[in-house]
Amino acid sequence: MTRGLACDAAGIALVENGTVRYVAGLGFNWKDVPPIALGRSLIGEIVTSGKTLATNDLRQDTRCKTRNEAQEVGVAGFVGSPLRDVNDDVFGALTALMNRPHDWTSAEIASIEQAASLVAPILSCAATCASGRAHPIGRESLTPHSRILVLSHNSKATFEKAKRLARSNAPVLIQGERGTGKEVLARYIHEHSGRDGRFVPLNCGTLQEELFEAEVFGHTRGAFTGAHSDRLGAVGAAERGTLLFDEVAALSPRNQTKLLRFLQSREFKKLGSDAVATSDVRVLAATNRNLEVRLDTGFAEDLLERFTYTITMPPLRERPEELGALVERYAREIPLETGHPIQGITDRARSLLKEYDWPGNIRELHRVLAQTFIDTPVGGWVTPLVLLRYIRLPGAQEGAILSEGAMASSRERTPHTRVSKPHFIRCYEACRGDTYKMSLLLDLSRNAVQRRIRRIGLYRGSS
Repeated sequence: MTRGLACDAAGIALVENGTVRYVAGLGFNWKDVPPIALGRSLIGEIVTSGKTLATNDLRQDTRCKTRNEAQEVGVAGFVGSPLRDVNDDVFGALTALMNRPHDWTSAEIASIEQAASLVAPILSCAATCASGRAHPIGRESLTPHSRILVLSHNSKATFEKAKRLARSNAPVLIQGERGTGKEVLARYIHEHSGRDGRFVPLNCGTLQEELFEAEVFGHTRGAFTGAHSDRLGAVGAAERGTLLFDEVAALSPRNQTKLLRFLQSREFKKLGSDAVATSDVRVLAATNRNLEVRLDTGFAEDLLERFTYTITMPPLRERPEELGALVERYAREIPLETGHPIQGITDRARSLLKEYDWPGNIRELHRVLAQTFIDTPVGGWVTPLVLLRYIRLPGAQEGAILSEGAMASSRERTPHTRVSKPHFIRCYEACRGDTYKMSLLLDLSRNAVQRRIRRIGLYRGSS
């Protein structure tokens, strides 16, 4: 960035306990800069106001209420832009610095704003994953670790219940379909629990049965082949914090018994050790299966009863108010993350997004949009035809969309002329080799489409 702005130095500062502290920098000794007060500094004003601010000489700026800010940073020209997380909360600032007075141009200010928007998602993810805590500034964020917005009545009721349960130490079972954000809800409970330890998620679905004790309780050196040193398990890592057993229904009966024993006594032994340890950890579990039904197929009733409270994360189709907001958010963020900008999403495509049931919920929404954005030409619009590569609608509805595409396709070429090879290939890719859809789009017989595919040499194993 110092090259892009032709500045002398650049830095990243994060909010910490009512101050702003530099955590990285180039061109100046950022490690020696002490924390700067929020309310008595220009960088503090950037963070609290959420606005990009610049000064040609920090030493003379009246907004710098402490005599030390310019001296501590060691600069004159200064510009800073806020860093925002996925909920639009400010958690820090990106700054560009000059050793001499400097009048910042609008292009330079735009450059640092663009740089801030690119690095903020990376920094936000790293900070929250490392600490398991919410950012200490900005309005209260219901879901700081996720892409979920809490706008619908169903979501608000769920998170209000979660907040009430947070202060209890009782185990909680979180239910919900895949992709609804059960881990997000678990993190929210942790953040409002008052516990100062880590949030540690453990995926039971990927946990090998014979490694349960080693992964959950830890092991000593030599406990098994390959155990070259002592290792802290998930329980130890989550001490004074929260441990989430995700996909708990995947545990074998044998390991369910081990988990039940731990929940009853809060005592455990590291694999390879006879020493009994106790743990102060809040236990949560999550599943997308109905455990009451699974009682007949192997899930332990005693273990289910240990989870005093149950809370359900509603599916996306029951949170319509959030779908549009999520689409807008992803339309901003995904092109920045991939470096593949698009113009936007057509109104018809937006309607299809609202009409689709989203059985995979938010995870599926993000995946589909990421794929359709990449499939859309740079600077182009996401259309219904692109969406149909990744979602399936009722036959009549899908046929109507294909008919619309056929009319649009016919307008792209001169009447009574043969379909051009580039246009034919684009249609082939859009329909993923489906000759029936291609025949509708190109206003050709299916046999003609198949002959053209063979002649060009396009083979996808389509029917």
